Amino acid sequence: MAAGAAVTAAAAAARRNRIVATAAWGVIELEPDQFLLALALEAEPLVVRSAVTSFWTNNHRYYRYLAAVKGAQIFCESTPELALHAGAILVEAKKIKIPSDM
Repeated sequence: MAAGAAVTAAAAAARRNRIVATAAWGVIELEPDQFLLALALEAEPLVVRSAVTSFWTNNHRYYRYLAAVKGAQIFCESTPELALHAGAILVEAKKIKIPSDM
């Protein structure tokens, strides 16, 4: 029975390492103006936005944006809300985490 538990633990560790390795590659952090320029390359980009608030006061501090453009995952943080172009599809998220957060 111990051999089965060891195999299960090894498989779980391999899966966790694969997830961490996948998450560690490919998120490009941009300044807000560069993020908007990159979004202009797509006709209808899917943009995920989350508002970051202060824990103690629940006041809005800044926005986090995540999108995929030409296969690259791009990310930015902006204090003011970004003015996305008319074709952008905006999805509100509770939280956005990127590899540097982990």
